[in-house]
Amino acid sequence: MFAKTLLLSTLAATAAAQTYNTTFATGLLQFLNNNGFTSLADAINTSIDSPGTINLLNNVNGTSKTLLAPTNSAFNGLAANATSNSTLLGDRLSYHLLAGSFPASSFATSPSHTIARTYFNDPSLVNLEGNKTQAVAFSIDGGATRVLNQNTVVTITNTTSYQNLLIQVVDAVIDTPGDLAAAFDTYNLTALLTVLNQLNFTEALLAARGITVFAPTDQALANAASALQGANETQIATVVANHVINGTTVYSPVLGQGSYTSAGGQGFSFSSNSSGTWVTSGSATARVVQADVIVKNGVVHIIDSVLFNNNTNPAAASSAYSAYTSTAGQNAQQTGAVGGPTPTETGPIGGNNNNNAAISIRMVDQSAVLSAVAVVAGVLSGAALLI
Repeated sequence: MFAKTLLLSTLAATAAAQTYNTTFATGLLQFLNNNGFTSLADAINTSIDSPGTINLLNNVNGTSKTLLAPTNSAFNGLAANATSNSTLLGDRLSYHLLAGSFPASSFATSPSHTIARTYFNDPSLVNLEGNKTQAVAFSIDGGATRVLNQNTVVTITNTTSYQNLLIQVVDAVIDTPGDLAAAFDTYNLTALLTVLNQLNFTEALLAARGITVFAPTDQALANAASALQGANETQIATVVANHVINGTTVYSPVLGQGSYTSAGGQGFSFSSNSSGTWVTSGSATARVVQADVIVKNGVVHIIDSVLFNNNTNPAAASSAYSAYTSTAGQNAQQTGAVGGPTPTETGPIGGNNNNNAAISIRMVDQSAVLSAVAVVAGVLSGAALLI
């Protein structure tokens, strides 16, 4: 009772300086306390002054939303440092609020995914085109609805509601996405990361605002070692560029719904059949073996072979990048699934897409490539021997 009283009094004191509906927020917190979500209510109280929690409370009422509510035992499993930093805790809580209603029937069955927009938008941790909020991926696997890209398995276990909120109960606290290098490490894409480092491409990819990467597995790079070793430095740089869409984030539900051009100026085509989703660049085709690895500034789709396309069209690449960035700032917060049949808009999320660091791969200093080719060839050759 003391914790509940402290929570509500803190909320009332803080709300005077904020724009959220105090009556709604107080009612929600009472609901959470009365229905066994006391740890979630305490987490909101602990981080009540943080930008992330303020953002959550500013957006939680009104139109239909979905709150992913971790159980008390889910919070018990967190390390102490996960709750001691109120800013990071608030950011994490804002990643649990989805723009739109997502009932059980709305989630796709594996290997397909459902992508939802959250209200997580800390600019130090989210760097998407047009200042879009971060996305989260779901899929039904074996009859259970999972939250993807997590360090532990996260499952939706129950459903309840409060006014406009559909509350999906989850058995773990959801992690926010890390950066591209962390994702490569998590998914054991060590050969690709080594190649990018040697070509001095990693920094450009990490800094880009809105990026889609088709990332070959280590085995795929090992299989392509002889072809890459026979290429010159410009051809290797171009092959890498043709694995990247720079300036826009293309999640799996919208692959094939638009026209996309690589940072090397080559078009992509996509197809799906009973064996999965396929991506083609030039005459090279690869199967997507893991889609929608969501990262700080975009998305990674892991593929089973190298898209060995060494053709380049700088004018087409420049035109595509300009088109992506010019339209990104016009986007509004989408409710409902990304790529869904009837998305609705709830107002602009603000900001322009000015980002001088988001350079195209094609602009890399070719002297760096010259000095790295021999090392890259050695890395690939070594990978082939180790696998």
